[in-house]
Amino acid sequence: MKPSGIGGQAVLEGIMMKNKERYSVAVRKPDGEIEVHTGEHAGIGSRSALAKLPLIRGVVNFVDSLVLGMETLTYSAGFYEEEDEQEPGAFERFLLNVFGERAEKTLAFQEMLERRTGLTVQLWDERLTTVAADKAMIEAGIRRENRKEHVDKIAAVFILQGYLDFCRNKQSE
Repeated sequence: MKPSGIGGQAVLEGIMMKNKERYSVAVRKPDGEIEVHTGEHAGIGSRSALAKLPLIRGVVNFVDSLVLGMETLTYSAGFYEEEDEQEPGAFERFLLNVFGERAEKTLAFQEMLERRTGLTVQLWDERLTTVAADKAMIEAGIRRENRKEHVDKIAAVFILQGYLDFCRNKQSE
């Protein structure tokens, strides 16, 4: 069976479909009306012979998909108003005082995720997990040259375990 070349993705309150260079986005606006936008997205893959090589083609197609996906997601999000900002809590104020601009970007990302998904996003401090992961590997006798490739994975386990412990303790209160 020959591939059709048709694909798509979900966007906020709608869908985007693409076939070759043409795409269409259908979004249900807050008033219930369906807004349809059709356009062309040639991408960078069609401009270069180098981009047609197998491994490079995959990376180029991935980047093209990300670009078009973010454009259409942003388009669909544009139909919905921003909610009024709330006063930052104690933890958010602490972050802003200590980390400044980086904390502001983190809080903005948290708010965007909560707004777009409708889920609560829990901020989690993970600064010492890499140190703890490295210490655990030293105690386990893992050689320095082998620790580098595993430290992020073990730190991720510590982050997840810490959060799960937090949730369990919160439920038992």
